[in-house]
Amino acid sequence: MPLSLTSRPRVVLFGDSLTQRGFEEQGWASALCDYYTRRADVLNRGYGGWNSRWARFVAADLLAPAAPRDGAKPHHVVAVWFGANDAAAPTERAHVPLAEYGQNLDAIVALAQRSATHVVVLTPPPVHGPTRLAFQRAAYG
Repeated sequence: MPLSLTSRPRVVLFGDSLTQRGFEEQGWASALCDYYTRRADVLNRGYGGWNSRWARFVAADLLAPAAPRDGAKPHHVVAVWFGANDAAAPTERAHVPLAEYGQNLDAIVALAQRSATHVVVLTPPPVHGPTRLAFQRAAYG
């Protein structure tokens, strides 16, 4: 039996610019889309510059089922990737204190678990201070 557009499994990528930019050439989201070709729809819900606080406010609407699939959860996988902007310096607008970041992630993951068969939480990449400083100096003086 052929799959309809409403019954096709969905993979939802929800995160900051690391997610948003995942569909750039050679991006990680592009690789997922290629892997799931003809088997699932990969939806990029990346919001550049966002932190977990702002994401928490839209998570319920974003992860809500578009159409139920015979009682199954509407999303096969939801990947959640926030934290890079949350970890900004406390003087930056996007900064979120660590305790609040944890609470925000817990809330987002709980919403994702209600609508997805599998939930994957990605951690922000590590930052090597000396390398980052050299990049900043080269890019911005």
